[in-house]
Amino acid sequence: MCHTWQASPSRCVPALVVSLFLSCTQGCPLNSTIGDYPDYGGDSSGTVQVSEASDGTGLTVTYLLNNVQEGRLHASITKYEGYYGNASDVSGNVTITQVDDTSIGIYYALSNLIPNDSGNMSIHEGTSCSNVGDDYYNPTVNSSDPWDSAPQYTADSVGNASGYFTFDSGYAYANNTGHAFVVYDGSDTSIGCGILNALTFGLHIHEGTTCSDASEVGDHYYQENVTQNTDPWINATYTPDGTGSASGFYVIESGYTCDNNEGHAFVVHGISAVRIGCGLLEEVGGNSSSPSSNSDTGDSDSDSDDGGGGGGDNNTLIVALGALFGSLMLLAIAGMVYASYMAPEQVAMREESECGEWSPGFRGTEEVNNLNTDSALDIRTTTSVTQIDLNQRGSTRCSTPQAALDPPPGADEVEEARMDATAAQRERPAATEGGGDGGPDDPEPADPDGEGGVPNRRNGSVEG
Repeated sequence: MCHTWQASPSRCVPALVVSLFLSCTQGCPLNSTIGDYPDYGGDSSGTVQVSEASDGTGLTVTYLLNNVQEGRLHASITKYEGYYGNASDVSGNVTITQVDDTSIGIYYALSNLIPNDSGNMSIHEGTSCSNVGDDYYNPTVNSSDPWDSAPQYTADSVGNASGYFTFDSGYAYANNTGHAFVVYDGSDTSIGCGILNALTFGLHIHEGTTCSDASEVGDHYYQENVTQNTDPWINATYTPDGTGSASGFYVIESGYTCDNNEGHAFVVHGISAVRIGCGLLEEVGGNSSSPSSNSDTGDSDSDSDDGGGGGGDNNTLIVALGALFGSLMLLAIAGMVYASYMAPEQVAMREESECGEWSPGFRGTEEVNNLNTDSALDIRTTTSVTQIDLNQRGSTRCSTPQAALDPPPGADEVEEARMDATAAQRERPAATEGGGDGGPDDPEPADPDGEGGVPNRRNGSVEG
């Protein structure tokens, strides 16, 4: 709200901005320190921050996660383009995980293969099943095609096959993203194909306000009447690397403002939507809560046993950056408050300097009266014009002096004043001849003609 001092609308902006900023950011941003989900038995860690989106239409969720779901590449296998053999209905799934810097693990589950048949599988150079190219491997590491000696699948009597093997193509896990995975039959004919894409996993705010009791965490937190009964959290995901680390941000409209989410549980999901991590959203600077690691329940993914470190260092970095951001915002607010409250005093000082009696172009009555008649007329005329100009420039700030409102003397008045001055000059020598000196002791001017008349001020004649 604008202060009581008189100001233009633009001068209300600093106070208004401060008011809106404080009201809109109360309790925000919110931080959550991620720990293991109740009864999960992993080693999840990380930090999540929720703030108002910059465009004011939703929430910005920023995350830095460690030891969560390990990254996975997935391909859905369908019939190879142009194949019409005995396995024309082939289908299945292939999943790739990271083993080490250049080795990967390959899980496969295939159906509608030729019964009791065996065949090869390989990743190809191409990124489309219509143009798969040659086998994909690093020739600087492998002198020959390593896929020629890769393990084969073996179908059962109904054409199903599943299994796992490790493979070193010379390329890291992430390098295989987007490439074609091809399945062959026993005659080395291409019968199935799919493109390897990175899997994403859920990262959501939930209804519950606890991370210690899995039954109280609840479902996703959003307003159905705002989101038109559609769950906006379905597409809120993260993509981990091969070691189970992830960082990034997304913007979401849940129907709730940032501060509405304070105290709610933030949940990290893994494969098959399993809840693996949790933390409560607290105001920055508060004590974000997360559950302590729980001992096993047998539900943990066997691929999550190994975890990278560094979670504590990352959390410390985020807290430090948050503190720096908060300090900068406080400085900005202080500057706006200073401008809002100090501007009126500076305006008043400027008005006093422009409107006071000593303003440029102003001459007081006493100063004018001390001048001779001709000069006084010139000064009065100049002064009036100067004051009028000055007050026109500052008409919204200054009270116009009455003298500035008086019109300048007209031609008749100027002529009359000049005649007065001429008559006065004539009286002084005549007084000397008649015995007076025209000084202060003479009660009245001397009569040069001895007729006791007084000179007419308009034509110089003497009236008896």
